[in-house]
Amino acid sequence: MISGIILAGGYATPSQVPIALLEFGKKTFIQHIVDAFYSAQVSDVVVVLGSAEEGTIQMSSWFEGKIVSHDHSNGGVMKSVCIGYDMLDQKELHGAMICPVQYPLMTQSLLVNVLQAYWKSNKKIVAPTYRGERGYPVIMNQSIIEETKSLPGKHDIESVLHQYDDRLLEFPTDEAGAILSVNSQSDFKEKIIQRRV
Repeated sequence: MISGIILAGGYATPSQVPIALLEFGKKTFIQHIVDAFYSAQVSDVVVVLGSAEEGTIQMSSWFEGKIVSHDHSNGGVMKSVCIGYDMLDQKELHGAMICPVQYPLMTQSLLVNVLQAYWKSNKKIVAPTYRGERGYPVIMNQSIIEETKSLPGKHDIESVLHQYDDRLLEFPTDEAGAILSVNSQSDFKEKIIQRRV
């Protein structure tokens, strides 16, 4: 089973609204990503908030998964991934699909393609690429996540992919949402126009 981890920390600039609460259509970024996970049959989902966002993002009315908070500055982003991973249902767990909330244009088709690529390959990590640029969501096998727990220092996801590049499968996608990272509402609108996605 592949479960989901959404990294939902961070504030938009300059509004200082949590990025998770920025809107695309009638839904927030976090709702779009959760819905995409559910539609791709990734039903066990953990949302990892930054400690600053704890209490500011109300999800109880529509989210059926687990919520945990962690300060990314304390141990790095991979520490947040590991904390989220430990909150997942460990029964038959094979790995985790990871997506930062800054990537709101996740779609069912993109997630299903990433899942299929993972199950068809012998690699421990799978990541989509759009026009040669690596994006999200990333699937990490449980063995990789467990190994990262003992790595010294702070690590982000990109540094882990670099360290384990011999166990990484990259596959091309035609969905620009895989690389469209957003840090503000205006930034989102501008990138939508540029990418025409």
